[in-house]
Amino acid sequence: MADYNTGYESLIEEKIKQTFDGAEIINPKNIKSPKVYSSPLFYKLLDKWLESHFYPEINKCDLFVYCKNSKGKITYGVKKELEYAVSIDKKVLLME
Repeated sequence: MADYNTGYESLIEEKIKQTFDGAEIINPKNIKSPKVYSSPLFYKLLDKWLESHFYPEINKCDLFVYCKNSKGKITYGVKKELEYAVSIDKKVLLME
């Protein structure tokens, strides 16, 4: 479950801005995702969507900053993005 448009998301974004003054934040919520949550093909479709839309954004980054959701979990999409970032030797940071 993503924490988009919540106080928690705002808090994390503010921490990133304070830690990395002047950094550009690329937030996946601003990239339209397919609405297929009830489909049995959800994860297969999501993986293809990540590859075509999110991974190219990770390629552009100097640093991949991620966080757990408000329940302390790493969501499926974030996990896949993190795995990709590590696979291309991108620097990664867990923001808490």
